[in-house]
Amino acid sequence: MKEIIDKNQLLECLEQFGLNPIFSEEVKRKMSLYHFQQGEILCLKGEEIQHMYFLVKGKVKIFTTSPEGKTLIVRFKTPLAVIGDIEYVKRTEVFNTVEAVSEGLVIGVHFAELRGMETNQIDFLKFLLAIVTEKFYTESHATSLNMLYPVDIRLASYLLSLSTEREGSLFLQ
Repeated sequence: MKEIIDKNQLLECLEQFGLNPIFSEEVKRKMSLYHFQQGEILCLKGEEIQHMYFLVKGKVKIFTTSPEGKTLIVRFKTPLAVIGDIEYVKRTEVFNTVEAVSEGLVIGVHFAELRGMETNQIDFLKFLLAIVTEKFYTESHATSLNMLYPVDIRLASYLLSLSTEREGSLFLQ
């Protein structure tokens, strides 16, 4: 990822996604805006990361790879998505690999900066709780879908998830 030195663009992204109230002014000054290319790995399973990322433009694929080399796509994410929240809370290595499906932008903030504001920024903790519970809800729903629906419905759902936000469907009739 390449850092973009443009505080105005960073502040516009924070405003666009309603993130201003959840961060202190000190943390906002230490945030960075990053540009990534299609195919770029943002986080690799098993590695340690030190930043939480807020996807504000583009699309990413979250997947895991088994020891046998099989790949399982967990989810596709579009803005606003948070990357690194589970690793931040649990203080663990990256659980799933995150790869860019399109070019885009993320806002990055170092874990140390976030930990420094935990005790006096209740809005951030509420936001984090909402993000984590949304992930739990989504994963629970996906598990139900996988168990209850036949393979043709699951395949159709997967194919629809492959469309890009900018170009619409990748499938022609």
